Amino acid sequence: MAFCQQCGAQLPEGSAFCGNCGAEVSGTPQQKVCRSCGHWMPLDMLFCDKCGNRYVSQEPQLPFQSRVNEVDRGGMGAKDFSGESITANYFKGIGALGGTLVFDQTGMTFCPHQIHVLSEKTRIQYQDICHVAARNTMGLVPNGMSVFTRDGKEHKFVLFNRENVIAYLNQKRG
Repeated sequence: MAFCQQCGAQLPEGSAFCGNCGAEVSGTPQQKVCRSCGHWMPLDMLFCDKCGNRYVSQEPQLPFQSRVNEVDRGGMGAKDFSGESITANYFKGIGALGGTLVFDQTGMTFCPHQIHVLSEKTRIQYQDICHVAARNTMGLVPNGMSVFTRDGKEHKFVLFNRENVIAYLNQKRG
């Protein structure tokens, strides 16, 4: 499966140009991501040149689309969500839970609605985040966010105003 390097759209086999943005297709991405720190590195490297961890080929790589849609780190002027909660859905397994995402000074907590009797809160410390990326729900709807943590987990959310939340998380993760 190939993705446009300009806009991240999925490309049909043998495409010379992207049907979404018109960019010329120049082949497959020449980088992979370190699952420990989220740093992008050339495909031929065995060790991450940022954190030194060995790249294990059996680990899933981040989809190229996530890299294209990533909001720049640093977020000068990013909205401060500390002390706020926003409505969100959290994908757990094959299902999604409705609830709220609560932000504080050290992390964020997903709190499922009370109707989800068997669900626990999910806590993510800002210092544990190695990568934050925009994602499209079902590959189409631009309302998702993936938060990748240093333990190799991907936390998928659907929320409103994702660009501001991603900028805030990128600023907080340091």
